[in-house]
Amino acid sequence: MPASRVRFQGGSAAAIVPLTTNSNGELNGAGSAITFDAVASITVDMPFSESGGKEFNQVQLASGVTIEEEKVSTVIDKATGQPKAAGAEGVHKITIGFAETDFQFLQDMRSLDGKYLCVVVPLGAVSSDGFAFLIARPTGSLQVQGQGNQARVIEVEFTGASATAAGGASPFTEADLNAAIPDTLSQVGAATLNVPALVAADMATLLSGKVVLKS
Repeated sequence: MPASRVRFQGGSAAAIVPLTTNSNGELNGAGSAITFDAVASITVDMPFSESGGKEFNQVQLASGVTIEEEKVSTVIDKATGQPKAAGAEGVHKITIGFAETDFQFLQDMRSLDGKYLCVVVPLGAVSSDGFAFLIARPTGSLQVQGQGNQARVIEVEFTGASATAAGGASPFTEADLNAAIPDTLSQVGAATLNVPALVAADMATLLSGKVVLKS
């Protein structure tokens, strides 16, 4: 393996774009991005399809033999109204450990509760390392803990959420996201990152609540 493929440092930036919906719950616009240039940690979780989690029923016989069969259960995708495939890919998530945790940060995070968001994070310290994009909602909780005289880091989890884009005369497209996502992201003590643009083919993946990787 070429040494050039080894990565030693993660990126220290993030952008969160609040998305708006119409009366039908369809995405129809993008608000102003909230950007961060001091990020302590970034975790992009993209489960493989087999981690979707199959369940099994078991019957143990008197002889000690166990009979096992797959439990058949149907899960409906709210966005499409159709059953999800068995063994479907697990939920994608991006978890960010924010180092900019002043009162404004807390207000910003609270304002995002329940909203669709487009979360953009770098996969490394330089632009060529790539970026992850995810349409998500904030999940878990916003926890503020005192840490003595240490710099406070607050982790926030963003879980992929399937959504439907508005159509009609004013459809919601990748152009709306590109207009709202900053072209560059600054990092404290590191080089400015150039954010790649999304293309039309990325929308199906994003709207299914899955991570899109770009470089």
